[in-house]
Amino acid sequence: MKTDYLDLWMIHDVRTEDDISRVFGPEGALEAFVEARSKGLVKYIGVTGHHDPVIIRKCLEAFDFDTVLVPVNPAEPFYKCFLDEVVPIASVKDTAIMGMKVYMKGLLQAPKRLLLSYALTQPITTAVVGCDNIEQLNENVEAASGFQPLKYKEIQRFGQMVEPYARQLLYYKP
Repeated sequence: MKTDYLDLWMIHDVRTEDDISRVFGPEGALEAFVEARSKGLVKYIGVTGHHDPVIIRKCLEAFDFDTVLVPVNPAEPFYKCFLDEVVPIASVKDTAIMGMKVYMKGLLQAPKRLLLSYALTQPITTAVVGCDNIEQLNENVEAASGFQPLKYKEIQRFGQMVEPYARQLLYYKP
């Protein structure tokens, strides 16, 4: 990669109390992350979570992470709301909130522009979206270029449309 440091290194997908114990315990992953930062090998340390917002809140309470990466999409508030759990503590600690799963793996037939606008209207620093090819990259650029924050009523209507399918959209297993 032709670099001698990472800008951001994330402890990925912390799911359970056991994971927390392994990350934060003696000789846990966090010790290595902090040591790498003290040696100048890493600038920022983050944490990510996909499954349980309470677990991620506990991580944020236990350490001053620089970033947190959590799901942000219109289905997420109807099951386990990461933003409700994460935003208060992250805001107090000045932790950058990053959104993922913005497009919900393409399972919701909604315009990318609308899904990205939903995510960017939330109190996040950035949204992480992926692409498999140039066409998808261009779609992402178009969606971001046309970003307009959604109004409260638009968010509510979108949520009402998604709510009956929220659990299926979030935990779909092919």
